[in-house]
This record gives sequence, C-alpha cells and structure tokens, in this order.
Amino acid sequence: MKKATLVPLLLVAPLCHADIVGFGVGANYWQQNSSGYIADDGEDIDIDDSLGWQSDEQAGFYAYVEHPVPLLPNVRVEMTQLSVDGSETLEEEISFSDTTYVVGSNVSSHLDLDYLEATLYYELLDNWVNLDAGINLWYLDGEISLDSEGIGREVSEISAPIPTLFAQARFDLPFSGFYAGGDMSFISFDGNSLSDYSAEIGYRGDLGLGAALGYRQIKLTIDEDDLESDIKIDGAYVSVSYHF
Repeated sequence: MKKATLVPLLLVAPLCHADIVGFGVGANYWQQNSSGYIADDGEDIDIDDSLGWQSDEQAGFYAYVEHPVPLLPNVRVEMTQLSVDGSETLEEEISFSDTTYVVGSNVSSHLDLDYLEATLYYELLDNWVNLDAGINLWYLDGEISLDSEGIGREVSEISAPIPTLFAQARFDLPFSGFYAGGDMSFISFDGNSLSDYSAEIGYRGDLGLGAALGYRQIKLTIDEDDLESDIKIDGAYVSVSYHF
C-alpha cells in the first residue's frame, strides 16, 4: 500500500459579518462522470478506455452557521462520497503497483473516496451581491484498487488532510427569491493539486426553503512516490436546503 499526502497554505481577513445568527442545512444528489488516468509504479492507465469506469450517482449533506461575532469565522461542514467502479477485458497489458495485468484478463477496478470539508469563511459582501472567502479544510480518505481473478488485487491508498483557498459568490435577483452563484476551492503544491468548482441557479422562499440546479467539477492530481493520478469527476446536481 502507498499513501498520497498533500500539504498546506493560506490566510484571509474579515471585512464584514452577519447581523444575526443564521443556520442552514442541505442535501444534494450528484450525477458523476469520471475521466483521466492513474499510475502506481507503472505507465499511465486511462480510467475510461482501459478500466471502463462508469458514471455514478452520489448524495452529499451539509450544514452551516453564520453569526455576528467580529473576527470569528462562519463555519460550514459538508460530507460527500465519491465512488466509481469499472470492469473491462484488457486489450493491452497494464501494470499497477507490483502486479501486471495481461491482455485478455478481466480487471475490476474501484475508486472509493470519502471526504469531509470544514469551511471557515468571512462575509465580504452581504446584500444582493454576496461574497464569502476563507479556507476549506478537507480530509480525504479512500483507495484505488484493481483486481483480476488468477492475477491478484492491488490497492493504493489515498489519505490526506488538505487546506484549500475558498471563495463563494451569489447574485440575488431582487424581490424574486431567485439567484445565481458558484464557489471554488483550490490548492496546488509540489506537483499535487485539488480543485473543486460549482455553479448553480436556485430559488429560496421567504420561509427559508430552497432548491437549486447546478454543475460541479472536482479535479485531483497526485504525484507522490510511485502513485500518480489526474482524475476529473464532474456532472450535474440538484439540491434542497433550509435556512432558519
């Protein structure tokens, strides 16, 4: 087994804060598509062409609290799971970790990645234009595995705490409840990088109930020891939320 470890940076300062304490919860349903490559002490393996990774659907959940205390950041926590499977009869030989999978063998592969995000942010603008900025503390925990009967199973583990820059913007259409917005998290360090972008349009009613339709893209690049990857997972999502 091998571990991929990514490392830190960053700081932001508050410019304004909420007038009252606010709480919110939400859930989303994400249609994921995957592309890119993985390599573990071998040549790059295309996850679509060679491994046959398929699209999948996943659910995520989040909660946040915003408050009027100066200098103290607002907090948002989100839990998401990325899970992608594939099964393919090889048309060319591939190597992963210490195992070579020969032409004609059926290889099952799996990416299982859970991540917890804790976002600490400040409100820079809070009117019909909303702008937040801060840091996003991720913790990734999962693995990439390849398995073929008669040849063997190999696993590369991904386990890493990752701080990223975070920014979020939202534009409200006055007196309507409709809005458009997006957010981004990003870090790049020593050949490793993580980016998470989303954009959505939505509606929130006077009673605090909201719904949105959007697009999200996560890209994870790892260059640690023998493990390398450049994986993109993206797709449309729908979400519901409640602010009180």
